Amino acid sequence: MPELGTCCGQEAFSSLALGSVMLRNRIGFGPVNPGFGSLLDPRRAGDICEFYRQYAMARVGLIYLGGVAVSPEGRANVHSLTMHDPIHRRVIEQIAETVAAGGSTLAVQLMHAGRQTSSSEIGCPILAASAEACHVIGEVPAEATRADIRRIVTRFGEAARLAVKAGAAAIEIHAAHGYLVSGFLSQRLNRRSDCYGGSVHGRFRILREIVSEVRNAGAECVGIRVNVSESGRPGGTELPELLEGLLPLVASLDYTSVTAGIYTRSQDWIIPARKLGRALWRHQAAALRHGLGLPIMVAGNIDSVELANQVVQEESADLVLMVRALLADPNLITKWVDGRSDCVQPCTELFYCKYHSRGAPHVYCPHNPVLRKRFGADYHGAPRQATADSGAYRRMPYAARKSRTCEEP
Repeated sequence: MPELGTCCGQEAFSSLALGSVMLRNRIGFGPVNPGFGSLLDPRRAGDICEFYRQYAMARVGLIYLGGVAVSPEGRANVHSLTMHDPIHRRVIEQIAETVAAGGSTLAVQLMHAGRQTSSSEIGCPILAASAEACHVIGEVPAEATRADIRRIVTRFGEAARLAVKAGAAAIEIHAAHGYLVSGFLSQRLNRRSDCYGGSVHGRFRILREIVSEVRNAGAECVGIRVNVSESGRPGGTELPELLEGLLPLVASLDYTSVTAGIYTRSQDWIIPARKLGRALWRHQAAALRHGLGLPIMVAGNIDSVELANQVVQEESADLVLMVRALLADPNLITKWVDGRSDCVQPCTELFYCKYHSRGAPHVYCPHNPVLRKRFGADYHGAPRQATADSGAYRRMPYAARKSRTCEEP
């Protein structure tokens, strides 16, 4: 089977080098915390691997295992995968083998949730840059001490070594979405007066230390994910400060990934509604690409191959990440290549992918064939797929309704 770049002549289907890792194309399944940590017994490991296999077989270039905690106290929720757990590591090894066998590249995203979790859920005290509660969680975290920071930095390095040993080709440091590292970078969330606060140089110190630890872990490719906006309003981490803070890291990074948003009770920018627009952060991504000279990834309501190709073609980013579009239709790329783009199942904004806010155990989409068949029983009351009787189906455009006849059983 020819590579997509040769058969399509499209920029998004050309190969891309990230450090010493070569990707077969420039479309990725973005980082989502799948919540599979509570399912890891021998009976479910095959189901989890099958979830990632569908993307490798559908010729996605980069596949993320997102939200992997560097320690038990770093979990976003009780269902999160953690690198310290030997059972979790074994399943991550199997996922890595599965992805590589399909010709794709696996990236493991490492994170510490900081204040955006609760001690009652994870069974550990929560820490943050400053003792200020997240408005959604409502629990005041302890301000991380210098000893806490040193321990967390070390945990990132240890987790990176374990991830590399498990087969991860790329390691990403999650420094976005209001989690612990993101909180240090933000002028709004970081109220510290020591060497980890104040100036841009001070606020970015923890990120420099973590990148150094992860770089020394032997990863072939090291990247970071950062916010270009926290809430769509001024404040937080702004683009000029982001450039200033990241420039000293350029020699140590192989890419930067662009996103936006923190936990909030107002407009959600982490999982933005379609009404907010498409390719939301392409201009900020282009500015970072120009200012840093690094390969740039971008996410944010990118929902088609055509749009992905446009973003790459105009040099806003080097790689485009999709989550909801690929959750809804893992075969989005191959359908487009086969001339069946009218058969692509779009995301219909049922938001079962926001599983934790619904009190559910793991990520779900009733359109996704593997999730529907292998994980649907975990979602009592959720539709097995959007039907002609559901409001979600009625909200679909005509072309999307028509695609129901193209969908796999």
